[in-house]
Amino acid sequence: DEMSQDDIRQFSKMIHDSSKNLLNLLENLLEWSVLEQNKRHCKPEKTNLSEIIRKNIELFSPNCKKKGLSMANKVSPDTEVWADQNMVDTVVRNLSSNAIKYTPEGGTISYHSQSNDTHVTLEITDTGVGMDETTLNQLFKLEELRSRPGTGNEKGTGLGLLICRELIEKNNGTIEVKSTLGEGSTFIITLPKHPHNL
Repeated sequence: DEMSQDDIRQFSKMIHDSSKNLLNLLENLLEWSVLEQNKRHCKPEKTNLSEIIRKNIELFSPNCKKKGLSMANKVSPDTEVWADQNMVDTVVRNLSSNAIKYTPEGGTISYHSQSNDTHVTLEITDTGVGMDETTLNQLFKLEELRSRPGTGNEKGTGLGLLICRELIEKNNGTIEVKSTLGEGSTFIITLPKHPHNL
C-alpha cells in the first residue's frame, strides 16, 4: 500500500522477467530430458525452411522492435528440407532468440541458404558481440554448460544450443558455428533434401 506507482511498475516488470526466465528454463529442461530419454520421435517430411523462418521473424518482431534490430529472410520461398518440421522450428527459434539476445541495438540478423543435389545449408548470421575461441570451444558441451548475459542483460540457461545439436543430429544433419569477437556469429545448419539421402 505504501509503494509508489513507479515502484509497482518496476517490481511487476522484475516479476514478469523472472517468470519468463523460469518458464524458459523449465521448457529447456523438459525438452532436454525428453531427448535424453529418446522419447521424442523424429518424423521427417518435406519442410519449407523459408516459411519456418518467416513465422519466427513474426514471432520475434516485438523483441526486435524493442532492441531496434532488423531481421531479413533471404531464403528462397521454395527451399525445402527433409526433416521433422517441429524440430527444425525449435532449432530456428532457439538460434533466433540467441541472435537477438547477443546483438546490440541497431544490429541485424539474417537468414541465408545454399543447396546442392542432396543437402540444404542454412546460415543464421548476426552482427552481435561474437565469441572468442575459448567460448566457441565450449559450445555444445554439457560439461561446459554456461550462459552469458545478453546485450540487454537477458538471461539464458545454456541448454538451448545442446538441444539444437540433438535435434539437428536426429534429422541426420550437422550444426556448426563461426564467430569473431566484436563482429558477430554465424550458425550453420545442414539438412538433407530428400529421404534417400538418409
